[in-house]
This record gives sequence, structure tokens and C-alpha cells, in this order.
Amino acid sequence: MTELVDWYPYFPMRILRAKGMYMLADDGKRYMDTFSGLGVHLLGHEFEPLMQKMHRKMRRFTHLSNFFKDEDLEPCVESLMEASGLRGGVFFSNSGTEASECAMKIVKKHAGASRRKVLYFKQAFHGRTLGALSVNGFEGLTQAFQPLLPDTVKLPWNDPLAFNEYMGKFGEQVVAVFVEVVQGAGGVRVLSREMIQALQEWREKTGFWLVCDEIQSGLGRTGTMFSYQHDAMIPDMVLLGKGLGGGLPLGGVILHERLKGKLLPGDHGSTFAPNPVALAGCRVLLKRLPDLLPLVQELSVEANRLIQEELGAYITEIRGKGYMIGVELKEAMPSLRMHAMKSQQLLLNVLQDRVVRLLPPLNISLAQWKKMIQRLALSLEVLSGC
Repeated sequence: MTELVDWYPYFPMRILRAKGMYMLADDGKRYMDTFSGLGVHLLGHEFEPLMQKMHRKMRRFTHLSNFFKDEDLEPCVESLMEASGLRGGVFFSNSGTEASECAMKIVKKHAGASRRKVLYFKQAFHGRTLGALSVNGFEGLTQAFQPLLPDTVKLPWNDPLAFNEYMGKFGEQVVAVFVEVVQGAGGVRVLSREMIQALQEWREKTGFWLVCDEIQSGLGRTGTMFSYQHDAMIPDMVLLGKGLGGGLPLGGVILHERLKGKLLPGDHGSTFAPNPVALAGCRVLLKRLPDLLPLVQELSVEANRLIQEELGAYITEIRGKGYMIGVELKEAMPSLRMHAMKSQQLLLNVLQDRVVRLLPPLNISLAQWKKMIQRLALSLEVLSGC
């Protein structure tokens, strides 16, 4: 028997079943999942209408190939274009990082000899493949794989002065800017209005392509279908992944109409994408998400209030939008993740031992919010010694 390599921080139990926000493990305990399978289960685990549609598709076939147009393909494309405001088409991939790769290929194909710089920001996370790593803002993730793609430039996050200074010198050489309006792995940090204004002003002056990474922040997560819609931005490309396939791997790039035809047959491809079962889930998801947006907007206000009330003594800041919330602790707590799991049956995703990232399902109830926050408060109380 081969030995399993521990590449991930595994929890010490096996999951038998999952439903909604809860996971039943082989230790007989029922755990509360605060991060929805790392942002994948937008409607919670095993959402019944979604599962029914996917099961019906699986009884017919599980895979065809991209030589066939599945019946759910065009409705999904149309829904994504309508929701995003971009009408240049959708190229599907298997994952978010592959969506980043596709966008990088489009940019590289159309970069000129004197216009080839691609900008990104510190603590950006657009994936782990070599192309995506070339616009990844974490040195610890990129250093071992140098040299990466040339002509990519990292700038400080949320620093309009630094951005303006760079663009003033090299703006005519910039072909594209990759940005997360709400950083995920970077600590759930929101792009400032000043930075958004600087991006829009320089885009009008120089015409660079704006690539918005909505892999984690999209599809209703922040209270709008896409996080850039909070500030009326209109990107040239939108990157998708995580929850798009209803729990199965599916990513994609939505293109602005002015980029239509920039990606030609043969330029890019994927054996599995779009998988027909994932498309079936995607179609259900895109139909149901718009009705949930008012609830996300309303309850997120109450959730932030509860976090401040229950956790105020232990935290320095609450960041994010909608149901994409980062709670920064006053002190690093390396043992918080395991303590919450063992003592409260609460499954947490903690960044850098200090930022608790909450990504609950979009159909979570207020009662579930309260239970989640109270369990977190109990763990913090014990670990802080209060």
C-alpha cells in the first residue's frame, strides 16, 4: 500500500454524508462547514433540486466531448452573459486556474512588441499553474518556480499612488491588468474606491484589458452576481470557477463583446470542459442565484453585526462583502482550526493562522449564522484565555 503524501492540512476524520451546511463524519459527529467546500457549494452540500438535475443527466451520460453541444450549454452561456453584462461569449474550462490560463493566452496572443506588460497585485491569487503563478502575488508560492512568464509586473495592493506612478511611466506598454475586486487568499481584502477610480481612469486613457477574477467572489457570493458590479465596473474578461459547476469541476472566461473573435478555434481547448453533468448543475445554479441576492445583502449586514458583538474582544477587523467575510484576529492562533473542530464541531478555514475566512452557502439562515458565530466565539474564548 502506498503512503499518502500529506500535501493538504487534512482534518482527522472521514466524511460519510453532507447536507446543507453540515457534514456527518465517521466519528459519529455532525460538523458545521463554514467555508462550503472552499467556496464551491453555493447552495450548500447536496442541494436537492440541483442534485436531481445532475443525476438525471448522469443516467443518460457522464461525458461526451467538446465535439457535441450539450442541451444545457447555450442556456448557461446566455445566463452568464446576461448576468455579467458581457456579450462576447464564454469559454469553459475545468477550473479557475485554467480560466486564468485561458485569459493569459488571449492576452499573450494579442500583446504587441511594444505593449506586452501584464499587471497584477500583491497577495493576488489567480491559480497555481505556471501561467497563473506568473500573476500570483505570493512570493512563497512563486519563488520555487522561477523564472515564470516574462513581462508580468507586481504592484502594491490598494495603492493608487503607486499604480498612477507606474502607469505614468509605462502605461502605454500595459496590455492587461488582472485584479480581484475582493481578494480571497489575500485575506478577504476589498479593492478601494480610490483604486477602482485609478484603474478606470487609466483604462480609458490607455485601453488596457481589465481581467476581473471572480473565481471566489462571483456568482452571488458578495451580494451581487459579480463583485465588480458593486462599483459599476465593466471588465473585458471575467474569470470563473469554484461553484460554477454545482459541486463538480467547471470554470470559464466570459468575454466582452470587443474581445469576440480574439480566441479562435484551435487556440485553446479542454478534453472535459464543459462536462455535461457540471453544465446541468450550472444551469440550475444560475437560475436560482438571482433570487438569493436580496437575502445575501440583507443577512450579511446582520451577520457583520453579530460578528462584532460576539467576537469583538478577539478581533481587529471584519472585511469583505456579502457572504465573503474575513475576520482578522488580534493575535495569531495556529491551533484555532483544530480546536474549533474538536470542541465545537466547527470546520474553519484560517489564513496565515490569523484571518478566519467565512464562505457559507448563500441560502444560509440567520439562525445558522448565529450558531456559527457563537461556536467560533466559544473557541476564541478558550484559546485567548479569557
